[in-house]
Amino acid sequence: MRYLFSMAGFTLALLLVVGINSRVIQADEMPAQVATLRLAVAADFADTAKLLGQDFTTGHGVPVVITSGASGELNDQIRSGGEFDVFLSANVQYPKQLIKDELASNELLIYANGTVALFSPDQALATDGEKLLASGTFTKLAIADPKRAPYGVAAIESLNRMKLYVQLKGSLLFAGNIANTLELVKKGGADAGFVAYADLTPAEKKQAWVIPSTMHESIQQAAVILVRARENDSASQWMEYLASEPARQIIRNAGYRL
Repeated sequence: MRYLFSMAGFTLALLLVVGINSRVIQADEMPAQVATLRLAVAADFADTAKLLGQDFTTGHGVPVVITSGASGELNDQIRSGGEFDVFLSANVQYPKQLIKDELASNELLIYANGTVALFSPDQALATDGEKLLASGTFTKLAIADPKRAPYGVAAIESLNRMKLYVQLKGSLLFAGNIANTLELVKKGGADAGFVAYADLTPAEKKQAWVIPSTMHESIQQAAVILVRARENDSASQWMEYLASEPARQIIRNAGYRL
């Protein structure tokens, strides 16, 4: 009986201690569910965006989902109700128009300046790219669709500046976006192509000819927060991160001008 009494006393004491030190957790004290950040990213910047997304997730605990494609294609998706929080375009025109049409906030960030390069896996173009173009060496020349991709516009402008557009017009193959252009060249579908310099590997960069920036309008790549993200604090955090030095270093290392 002594044993039963002592056990009952112990249980009562334990319940009293638990009762004193415990309380009901209110709903507003529960950890908030972190909203996924959804990015619409220009094709040239997709690989760099992945690196930035990983770094952002590590620092902020926010998962990032990236959808990439031609800037014009992504712009159309946004206007059709695409569920994106931030648009990283390869130009400023699309983001500016989205702001004007009240589909994006007024905060616009130029996150990079794109660099165009002429690349061929079979030729070292670093020193005589323009000369090889003029000689008619390439019977199939890939560029991104200028109706959709700013890099395609820059390619056409460059050919015009070199006075080679009329000569090479019949050789041009149009790819859906700048990433598709590089893929087309690497798979042998074209002899060479105007690609995003940042998308090339270190070895490929050594044999590519960087198109002088004076040959085309500057490819200012702009990011903007979309209307659907107004209640997603992660979008503002992303924009702040994108302007930070750690992010700028990643962008710089990829081959972009800042």
